[in-house]
Amino acid sequence: MFVVKYKKIFYSISAILVVGSIFSILFWGLRPSIDFVGGSLINVSFNENKPSVTEVKQVLNKLDFKDTSIRTSGGGFILRLKEISPAEKDTILTALSLGGKYSPVEKTFSSIGPILGKEALQKSWISIFLVLLAIVLFVAFVFRKVSKPISSWVYGLVTILALSHDVLIPTGIFALLGHFYGFEVDSFCNRFACDTRFLGS
Repeated sequence: MFVVKYKKIFYSISAILVVGSIFSILFWGLRPSIDFVGGSLINVSFNENKPSVTEVKQVLNKLDFKDTSIRTSGGGFILRLKEISPAEKDTILTALSLGGKYSPVEKTFSSIGPILGKEALQKSWISIFLVLLAIVLFVAFVFRKVSKPISSWVYGLVTILALSHDVLIPTGIFALLGHFYGFEVDSFCNRFACDTRFLGS
């Protein structure tokens, strides 16, 4: 097979990616979103025409809300940003009108406290541990009769090792992108597709 024939090359590539990922995670780490550190969420719609994502981002940058996540939502946007006061929220809505060019309408405004984020993080770690344990037990059970002279537990551990490899590399990439481009990690699995910063806007 092609992979077996050039296994040293693939091993080298894999090793480089793993070392690079570990470096990114240890030295830069992941940028948590407001799901984990707390913040505010504004759902704003527009009566007629709505501004472009670029216009919204320019408005927020001028107001010094540069770390805001902007998602399109029907006829408006969902803004996820650091915790703000009702007065700051009103300032954002006024600025989004761009001098009367658009008519922003507040649909919802809510805050997410850091306690909620800690609970979500703890539950995530518990879920990961239980899933890994279930994989080891399942693989060990399946290979219990065909694993000799290798113990069936070894197959389970190797499976976890391969899974860790596949998770570690994307995590390292997110740490790298978070350090240089401000990418954040949150509890929404479609963040990569929806976050405008991920789209390079």
